[in-house]
Amino acid sequence: MNCMNKDHGCAHICREAPGKGGVSCECRPGFELAKNQKGCTLTCNYGNGGCQHTCDDTDTGPVCGCHQKYALHSDSKTCIEKDEAAIESSEFNATSVADVDKRVKRRLLMETCAVNNGGCDRTCKDTATGVRCSCPVGFTLQPDGKTCKGQ
Repeated sequence: MNCMNKDHGCAHICREAPGKGGVSCECRPGFELAKNQKGCTLTCNYGNGGCQHTCDDTDTGPVCGCHQKYALHSDSKTCIEKDEAAIESSEFNATSVADVDKRVKRRLLMETCAVNNGGCDRTCKDTATGVRCSCPVGFTLQPDGKTCKGQ
């Protein structure tokens, strides 16, 4: 058995391991070798495990959690304010435009590059005030602060 043989079954990286049955599998940074010694499971070290707030490593992979006053969204990764979670679950509650505005503003405050690249077209950077998008040379950041346009 060697790494040239496609049957080695390693999810990420295959290394020749003379004397150890030929090969050993390794994972990319942020991933952990699974119990079967071939597969790789995401850990909290990689992009916070895809979690918006807190991340805990378990045998089955990262489990996301939220800070106080926040509830885990149904996607099991992002966090929403508890009162917002209540609003979203109460069926077709007539919400005023002002409430929707408040929710949108709150959501913008919680943006992070770990979720959906922060909404950025190209490069996303987490800052104390939220996400900051940037564009490669020859492109201009549009007024929306997210999209890049070629000149």
